[in-house]
Amino acid sequence: MPIDADLFNYDHNSISSDDSQRMDEIPTMEEIKEAVFDLGADSTPGPDGFSSCFYRHCWEVIQQDLFNAITYCWQDKIIPQGRNIHENISVASEMVNDLKTKRKDGNVGLKLDITQAFDTGNMKSLHNLLSLLGKYQSASGQTVCREKSKVYYGGGSLSRCRTITNLLGMEVTTFSDKYLGVQIMPGVVKYRHISNVIDKIKKQLSVWKGKLLYFQDIIVLINSVITSYAIHNMAVYKWTKKFIQQVERVIRNFLWSGDAEIARKFVVGFPKVCCPLKEGGLGITSMAVTNKALLMKFWWCIRASNKKWARFLWAKYTTRQGKIKQYGVKSSILPGIKLVHTIVDINTKVLLGDRRSTSLYFDVWYGNESIADILGDIELDSSVMVSVVIVNNAWQVHGIHAQNLIRDGVDLNNLPDLQGRADSRIWMPELLEDSLDELLLCFDGAAKGNPGMAGAGVVVRDHDCNFVCAMSIGLGRTNNFLADLYGVIVGLEWARKWVVRKVLARSDSVGAIMAFSNSNVP
Repeated sequence: MPIDADLFNYDHNSISSDDSQRMDEIPTMEEIKEAVFDLGADSTPGPDGFSSCFYRHCWEVIQQDLFNAITYCWQDKIIPQGRNIHENISVASEMVNDLKTKRKDGNVGLKLDITQAFDTGNMKSLHNLLSLLGKYQSASGQTVCREKSKVYYGGGSLSRCRTITNLLGMEVTTFSDKYLGVQIMPGVVKYRHISNVIDKIKKQLSVWKGKLLYFQDIIVLINSVITSYAIHNMAVYKWTKKFIQQVERVIRNFLWSGDAEIARKFVVGFPKVCCPLKEGGLGITSMAVTNKALLMKFWWCIRASNKKWARFLWAKYTTRQGKIKQYGVKSSILPGIKLVHTIVDINTKVLLGDRRSTSLYFDVWYGNESIADILGDIELDSSVMVSVVIVNNAWQVHGIHAQNLIRDGVDLNNLPDLQGRADSRIWMPELLEDSLDELLLCFDGAAKGNPGMAGAGVVVRDHDCNFVCAMSIGLGRTNNFLADLYGVIVGLEWARKWVVRKVLARSDSVGAIMAFSNSNVP
């Protein structure tokens, strides 16, 4: 993670220039050792899983490596990113789905109170694992708690299962089970697998039941406490519609009545409540939107990362042509990936480096759309990489590839500059620019008597939901339905005069919306 250089240019009255200079100096080996040995011996292990006891015990072995790592971070101002908890959850979930796959020696999963290990049921590997754990215990001072540890077995005979459990001295169990606080199960995620989240939210809210909270305090409580319970869960799994409705019902009840169990009638729809403050909502987190956003981030990490966990999931979910597999995959995560992968892919642009991982036709590397999307031709060869049309680090586009690119409108004399690094993916900044050319039309119409004297009104807002203008118009004698339609037409005429390409119409009239959607305007 790059560090902003401006952070090191902060002036403070109590820090002299000499003190500031000393803080910029690379720490010595003695200073590093003093800091390490100053940590409590029984302190909580860091992201690498090692406690300070380990560093003390193995200092003579690891001191130079640790010094080199700190020096590198200090000089280059880069802090390497650690492993995200979602990475562990996703890999564990997919391992569970493969546990029942038939293999010669079966499959064994071990859930230990200090580590998680998956392996085949080969007895030699299990003996090696026990030997390794013994060495780990001696070096770290930690002990494997066999009472808390569990064995998961599948794909083999029951007799082999008994042999393994007797050898390890651990209890055999089945899924579903929890790992890092998230339910792990084979197959598609169902309501019963994650319904315990609702009970946790209700339990948390019961503490505040009957408290004299201001309405704004209730909103802060909902956003900061309640919705945080399910973040790790929804970051890897697609939530069922029933579950989202149940969670939002609990939140809605607490919002309006102060009690998660008591419903109260209200006139504001929950989707409106979940809108940002600048759009007239309360800024409450929408479970469905959050779930989709986190899944998009998860798929982005899989696509952009070169870590082993990401490459493992990419190989499992996609074909050799890079397309999402539609069947034949045992996975609890893939349904969520199928929901969002298209949105992520069409809004991802590739900055060309070595060109070996970029599809010539199906990745966005020129302009804002892929060549296949512009041509509307899904039969193009998805296995052709950009590197095919580059020779000696120079563009050499000939034959059928040149014809396709010219047909797409690509200027062969103005192709992207070639870089020596690996290909990298970015979220297209043009998304923000496109949104500037967009209007939100909020319209309504009414007739007194239906039919009767009628009128319509339109409120126009820009891309940031700021007020632009408003207008009302008298329509004479007509009905409610036609009054709503006239409101839409007036707004669209405004948008055409202002040369706006994107228009979002909002109305409480389902009939008017359906008339325009089905091209059935009278």
